[in-house]
Amino acid sequence: MAFWIMAAGAAQGCFLAALLAGKARRGATASLILSLLVALISLRLAEVALATRWGHGFIPNAAQVTFPLIFAFPPLLFFYVESLGRAGFRLRFRDWIHGLPFIIFAAWVVISLASGRFLGLDARLESLLIDFPWLIQASIYSAFILLRHPAAVNRIRESDASPERTNIGWIRFLTWTFLGIGLLVAIRLVGLLAGFRLGPEPRVILYTAISFLIYLWGYRGLSQPEVLFPLPAAPLPGQKPDAAVDAGRGSSLRAKVLAFMESEKPYLDADLSLHGLAARLDEPPYLLSQMINRELNLNFFTFVNHYRVNEAKKRLVAPGSERLKLLALALESGFASKSSFNRVFKDLTGVTPSEFQRQLKKNNR
Repeated sequence: MAFWIMAAGAAQGCFLAALLAGKARRGATASLILSLLVALISLRLAEVALATRWGHGFIPNAAQVTFPLIFAFPPLLFFYVESLGRAGFRLRFRDWIHGLPFIIFAAWVVISLASGRFLGLDARLESLLIDFPWLIQASIYSAFILLRHPAAVNRIRESDASPERTNIGWIRFLTWTFLGIGLLVAIRLVGLLAGFRLGPEPRVILYTAISFLIYLWGYRGLSQPEVLFPLPAAPLPGQKPDAAVDAGRGSSLRAKVLAFMESEKPYLDADLSLHGLAARLDEPPYLLSQMINRELNLNFFTFVNHYRVNEAKKRLVAPGSERLKLLALALESGFASKSSFNRVFKDLTGVTPSEFQRQLKKNNR
C-alpha cells in the first residue's frame, strides 16, 4: 500500500511540475522555481517508492544519488516565496551559496561512488549525518520565509484586487505544510536516537506523508491557477524604475484609468488583477502599478476596493435594499466572498455593512 501511495504521489508531482513549467511565461521565475522544487521532491519520492517495493538493489546506488536532493528543497522554497514578493526577481550568481549543503553532500556521494562503496549507514548514523543537518537547514529557511511573508503579501496586494483568492494563503500553506514535514523528520530523529521502535521502516512513514503533501500541493495549486502566473513585469533592462512614469505621463494615465473605471466598471469582476486591467487599458502593468502608487498613494488592492465599496454603498441606499442579502450584495459589487466584503468595507468606512445598514434605517426614521 505504501508503495502505491508514494508512486502516485511521485506521478502527481511530475505532472504538477510539468504543468508549472509549461504554464511559465516570460519572466515567470516563480513558476519555474516551484516546478523545479516539485520535480526534485518527486524524484526523491520515486526512489523511496522503488526501494520500498524492490529494495535498493533494483536501481543500484539510487539512494546515494537522490538523497542530496533534500538539501535543495528549503532554498528552492525560499526562492519561490522571494520571487512572489519581488517583481522582476532573478537568481544571481552569488545565490549559489544557498546550494552549498547540496554540493557538500553531492560531493560525498561522488566520492562514495568513485570508491565503489555504498554508503551503508545504519539508521542512527544516517539521522545524525543527514536528517539532523537537513532539519537545521529547513528550520532556518522556514524562519526566513515566515519573516518574508509580509513583503510577499504587500507585493501581491499591489497586483491583485482579491488576494485572498490567490497567493497569500498559498504561501502560508506551502510554508506550514513544509514545516509539518520537518516535524516528522524531527520525530523520526528523536525516536531513533532515543532507541524507540518506530516501525520496520520509519522512512516509509515519512515519505508516505510527503506523498500526501504532494497531493495537497497539487489540489491547492491547480484549484487556484493564479499561483502559476508571475507578478507584474519589471521595467525593461536599462530602464530606471523611478523615472518610468514622468509627471505628464502619470497625469494622462491617471485620467485614462479613472475614466475607464467609471465607464466600464471593471471592478465588478472579482477576478480583476493588475495584469488584467493593464491589458484592457493597453498599458504595461508596471506603469499602471507605479501610477496608482504615486499619483493616488494607493496599492492596486485598495484602489479597486474603493470602487467596490462605493458600489456597495450605492446598492445599500437604493430602494428595496433591505431585502438584499449581504452575500448577493458582495458578489454583485465585485467581492469574491462575504468575509472579504465585510473586512474591506470596515477597513475603508470604519463600520461593517450590517452596521451601515442599521445606520441608514435609523437615519430614515
